[in-house]
Amino acid sequence: MIFLPCLFFGGIQSCGGPAKPEPFSCCLYGAPEPVFHAGLPTVKAHSFRLDGDKAEEELSFSDGLRLSLIQSGCDHIRQEFHFHLAGDFRSAPEEFWAGEAARIFDRLGQIGPEYLSYRSLAQAISQNTSQIRLGESVALQEGFYFKMEVVFSSAEAVLLITLSEHS
Repeated sequence: MIFLPCLFFGGIQSCGGPAKPEPFSCCLYGAPEPVFHAGLPTVKAHSFRLDGDKAEEELSFSDGLRLSLIQSGCDHIRQEFHFHLAGDFRSAPEEFWAGEAARIFDRLGQIGPEYLSYRSLAQAISQNTSQIRLGESVALQEGFYFKMEVVFSSAEAVLLITLSEHS
């Protein structure tokens, strides 16, 4: 079995210490922390900020790919990956998107050893492409759900991937 839950916990700090008067102080996993960090070889820009009850992380890669990552949830973690892909993808078939998601997560898994779990996610997506439909949540393993959506414009497509503990 592929161990996917570590994807969630990589960006969430553990609980402990004195309670703080902030939105995540009573949460099982505490406040979100950056998943990625500045100085990665393929990342040309990076930012992270807590915004109320969620965290927003923005990355620009040297090849033009942009990623917005939104982490939310208190005791049930949810991560939303917004991959901005330049070009007109309005005629791409639905099957294309699961392959594209697997390719991008495999790529993220190659950034460094701390991101290897994304390669496991890519493998799980590839193994479940026949079950993956746009807009529908699918369990990649018990307690680990994947949902894929796409927003189109003539200049780009935004591939929205939601990873969550509940469907």
